[in-house]
Amino acid sequence: MKTVPYLKKKFLDFYYTLSIKNKISLSFIIVFSSLLILLVVFVYNISSAILINKAIESTLQNLRLVSEKFDIAFDNVENYAKAAKINNVVQNALTNTREEDELDKYSRIKEVRNSLDSIINPRFLIDSMILYDFNGNIYDSGKIQSLKYAFKPEYNSFRGNFITSGPNFWQDIHESNFTESEATQKIITFTSGVINADSGLPVGVLETNVNEKYISKLYSNIVIGKSGKIFIINKKGQIVSNTDKRKIYSNISYDPYFKWALNNEGGKIFNIDDRQNLIISRHYDRLDWIILGIVPTEEITQDKYLLINQIAYIGLGFILAAVILIIFISKSITRPIIKLKKSMEYMGDGDLEVSVEVRTRDEVGALAEEFNRMLKKTSALMESVYFEQKRKREYELALLQSQINPHFLYNTLESICGLAVLNRTEDIISITDELAMFYRGVLSKGSKIVSLKEELNIIERYLKILQLRYGDQFDYTIAVDQRLYNFATIKLILQPIVENAIYHGLRNKKGKGHLEIRGCLEDNNSCIYVIDNGLGMRNEDIRRIFSDASYESVQKSFGVKSTDERIKLYFGPEYGINIESVYGEGTTVKIVLPAKEMWGGLE
Repeated sequence: MKTVPYLKKKFLDFYYTLSIKNKISLSFIIVFSSLLILLVVFVYNISSAILINKAIESTLQNLRLVSEKFDIAFDNVENYAKAAKINNVVQNALTNTREEDELDKYSRIKEVRNSLDSIINPRFLIDSMILYDFNGNIYDSGKIQSLKYAFKPEYNSFRGNFITSGPNFWQDIHESNFTESEATQKIITFTSGVINADSGLPVGVLETNVNEKYISKLYSNIVIGKSGKIFIINKKGQIVSNTDKRKIYSNISYDPYFKWALNNEGGKIFNIDDRQNLIISRHYDRLDWIILGIVPTEEITQDKYLLINQIAYIGLGFILAAVILIIFISKSITRPIIKLKKSMEYMGDGDLEVSVEVRTRDEVGALAEEFNRMLKKTSALMESVYFEQKRKREYELALLQSQINPHFLYNTLESICGLAVLNRTEDIISITDELAMFYRGVLSKGSKIVSLKEELNIIERYLKILQLRYGDQFDYTIAVDQRLYNFATIKLILQPIVENAIYHGLRNKKGKGHLEIRGCLEDNNSCIYVIDNGLGMRNEDIRRIFSDASYESVQKSFGVKSTDERIKLYFGPEYGINIESVYGEGTTVKIVLPAKEMWGGLE
C-alpha cells in the first residue's frame, strides 16, 4: 500500500520540475491516452451489451421454439389418450362385469395390451400406457416389466368429478412404477379419467407416460455458445429434464439465479462459481416449468476483442500525430508566459504590497492584472479574517465566563445552604443533582456546536434549578417539534435569553409567571421562541439591546446582543435574534437558525 503514495510523490516531483511547455505536452498525452482508454472501455461495454442482448434475443427465440415443440408433443399425447379411452376393446374391457375364468381374463388383458400398443406405435412420443379400472384390474401397453399396481387413492375421487371426458392433469417428472430393461424410467404422466360411452359413468383411469429422454431430444440440438446448455426446472427448483441425465432431480433453488428465473422471463448475468454466466429464462405454464439456458458470457462476447484491437491501433496513431502537433502549439503558448515569469521573479518573497507590471493586453496581460487584483483581495481578506477570528475568540471567552457564571453558582449554593437550614434534604438532593447535570451538559465534549436536543436538556436543568430556588414564582413549558432535535445550534444560546426573561420579566411580576420555549420549522428554518408573560420592554429598550453601545457589556455578561452576533458569526447574517414585546404584558424572543443536521466544520 505504501508503494502508491511513493509513486505518486515521485511523479509529482517530476511533473513540477518540468517546464510549462513540457507540462502541456505531457498533459495532452495523458488526456489523449485517457480518452483512448475510456473509448476502448465504452466500446468494450457497449459491444458486450449489444452481443449479450442479441444472445438473449436469439436464445429466447429458441426457447420459444422449444415451448412450441412441447405444446405440439403434449397435445399429441392428450390426443392419443383420447383415442385410447374411446377404443372399443378398452371400453368393453372396463365395462365387463361377468365372471371369467383365467383364460378369458388373460385373453382380455392381451386384447387391451395389443390395442394400447397399436395406438402408441411407433413409440417415439409415448413410452407406455397404463389403464386401471375401479374393480382392481390393471392393463398396460406392453414392453414393460415389473409393473406395480399404483391405483392412487385420489383416483377414487374421479368417480364423482367426471363431466364429459373426465378430469385430466399432468404429473411432473417421477420414477415409473414399472421397469424397462430392468431399470425404472424417468417419466412425465398425463392422467385422465375414462368414461363409459353408453352410460356416461366413470369406469377407470388412464396414465399416458412420456419418457424424459424424448423431452430432452426436443431441445438437445439447440446450441448456445460453445459450452452453453438448456435444461428444464419446476417451480420448486428441481431439474425435470436435462441432456445430462445425472442432473435430473437435482435442486437449484439455492443457486443465485433461481429466484430471478422464478419471477422473470428474459436474460440476466449472474456470477456462478466465480464465472459470469448469462441466464435466459422462459416459463412454460402448462406444466409449471421454467426453461433455462445458461452460457458463459465470455463465449458470447469473444468477438468484441477484434474490434477493441482495431480501435486501439487507430487511437495510438492519432496520439502520435497529436504529440507532434502539441509540441508546436505549446511553444507558441509558453513564450509570453515565460516573459511573465521573469517579471514576477522581482516580486521578492511574499510582500503583498508589490504588484506585477502589466505590459500586454492579451491573455497573459489579463493574467497579470488578475494576479494584482488577487493580491489586493488577499490582503483585505486576511485583515477581515483576523478581525472575525478576534471577535470569535472574544465571544468564546464571554461564553466561557457565562458557562461558569459565579453569580448563578453563588446564588444556587446559597439556596442549598438555606434548604439545609430548613432540613429539606430532598430539595437539597434535587437542586444539587440538577446543578451537576447542568454543568455536565455545559462543560461536556467541549464542542461549541451541539444539537438542539442537547441545548434543550441544558436549559431544562437550568430552569429546574431556578424553580427550586424561587418555588412557585413561575412555571415553564417546553414544546419543540422533534424534527428539530438533531439540528445544529450553538451551545448556551438559550440560557441568556431565559435568564433575561426570568430576572427582568418574571421575578418582579405580580402573581405567578409563565415561561414557554417553543420550536418549529418555518420557511425551511429552525425557529425557537422564548415567550414570557412578564413585565415586557419598551421599544427603546429593545433598540438599546442591539445597539453598538451594548457591545461593551459582552465582557461582563453574555447578553442578547452577543448571542445574536455569535449566531451570525457561525451561521450567517440571515440568522439571529428578533424581539417583540408589549410593555406590561410580556416578551417574545425569536431565534432563527438554519434547519440543518449536525455537521463538521463548525468548530
